[in-house]
Amino acid sequence: MGSTRLAQGFCHVCRSKLFPLFIVFHRVFVRTFTFSFRIHCHIRRDHRESGAPAYEKENAGRSRRKERPLINSSTLDCDKLRSLPVGSFGAAYMNFLTANGVSPDTRKRVHFVDDEELAYVMQRYREVHDLIHTLLGMKTNLLGEVAVKWVEALQFGLPMCITAGIFGPVRLKPKHRQLYLSTYLPWALQAGHNSRFLLNIYFENRWEQPIQELRREFLLPDPPLAAATNSYDRRLLETNAG
Repeated sequence: MGSTRLAQGFCHVCRSKLFPLFIVFHRVFVRTFTFSFRIHCHIRRDHRESGAPAYEKENAGRSRRKERPLINSSTLDCDKLRSLPVGSFGAAYMNFLTANGVSPDTRKRVHFVDDEELAYVMQRYREVHDLIHTLLGMKTNLLGEVAVKWVEALQFGLPMCITAGIFGPVRLKPKHRQLYLSTYLPWALQAGHNSRFLLNIYFENRWEQPIQELRREFLLPDPPLAAATNSYDRRLLETNAG
């Protein structure tokens, strides 16, 4: 009954004079937060580059923005990635996709952003979301998603990430909420605050690199054992725990 009334109300809004105002508000909102995202990225990148650490001397961020690579099933050689050694980032990414039932084509294209460069930055953020999941060792369940959103919120400053981090845990069951407060949240805050800027990673050049080495390079802590997404992570974490 409630869902029927909600659908009827939405249809009424669509037929009313308020609908054009809703479209305008949506476009203004998208443009506002994407513009703030672009400013945040430039500030963050300039701050990071001022120290000129080795990984940023490669100018991976500038090179990626110039070449504008896309991540989808037509640009990835999934068979080659699956054949990479266990423990490599590419193999871990393939394991993540299989274990969580997602594909490189899951992320939708960006709309309502007129600036070409800004649209690509937002598209890149969407497409590397699962790669960040893989790098962080987080599953796509609610615990994993909330943890990733906190890392992205601290790294990118996106309003939707902040909102998801704050309100997402409300949906957790009591036992999961305790695990979130005791393990996932402290870990995510540490990862988001202390790690290097993840959106600057040129992931396409990192497939063969050991995932643990990549984590160390970008100052990421090991994922908690409960979050291990593949056998390599689990063996590694169990060894570290022992």
